[in-house]
Amino acid sequence: MKAVQGRYRFRFLPEGKESQGVLPWVIAVMVYLMVLAVAGGIGVVSATQGWSSGMARSWTVQILSPEGEERGAEVKAVMRFLSEQPGVAGVTVLPEDKARALLEPWLGESAQSAELPVPALIDVSLAADATLDSDTVEQQIKTYAPSSAIDDHDEWLGQLSTFARGLQALAYLIVGLVALATVAIVTFSTQAGLSSHHDTIEILHLIGAEDRQIAREFQWRYLAHGLKGSIVGAIAGIGTVAGIGEMAERLGSEGILSSFSFGPSAWTLLVVLPLLIALITMLTARWTVHRALGEYL
Repeated sequence: MKAVQGRYRFRFLPEGKESQGVLPWVIAVMVYLMVLAVAGGIGVVSATQGWSSGMARSWTVQILSPEGEERGAEVKAVMRFLSEQPGVAGVTVLPEDKARALLEPWLGESAQSAELPVPALIDVSLAADATLDSDTVEQQIKTYAPSSAIDDHDEWLGQLSTFARGLQALAYLIVGLVALATVAIVTFSTQAGLSSHHDTIEILHLIGAEDRQIAREFQWRYLAHGLKGSIVGAIAGIGTVAGIGEMAERLGSEGILSSFSFGPSAWTLLVVLPLLIALITMLTARWTVHRALGEYL
């Protein structure tokens, strides 16, 4: 027994190595999984937004005329018209060999056949402050190229954004399920500790110990376990995330992985997460002790 702030603190839980169990390591694994899930959810959305913002400022104009000479004339007319429009930053014709290469995954070697007419593709880059409407521009260029059509990628980008948000929701669901599993594990561990010290707790009650004093011993012990496990899991998780981010940067400056990044708020969430798990561990242990003492002691 030790007096603390005018009250007696009853130290009956084992100290030192014998107080160490598997619980801190279980919590470390749980926090590691949570950090990866949260980072994955945030990373997918940030990468998608970064990549789609660039795609949203580009159009692809298709010239569908099967006649080579007619197609070439329409391409020149469309490029001349678009280059004169305010808000258009650049106009580039995709070489025919690259256009055919885009068809190879579906058509195989037949995509290289000269008998296969391939639409001319014009890549249009828009300025950041552009206010052009693709439908209006499409109607205008049809006067120069009746077989033309504009793909502004809006439908595809909308589906991509929905998919990314769905993955983020799934990641947060995983975090919630892992948190519930952590609560269950801490509850079982606390109940096991109560059972192993049942006789000691009965004696403490006989000499005047209150439930809150006994619960306090458990809550501080489990807070220490929670902090230890959470810090280890968080360090391992954040290290893994940082490594993935570095590998993504090395893959190149193009593609969706080039936009894989975390802002200050995301890193703050990853740092705060283990502290929340430690707090949940402490509160779960305290609630379990109070509930158990009220039932059978």
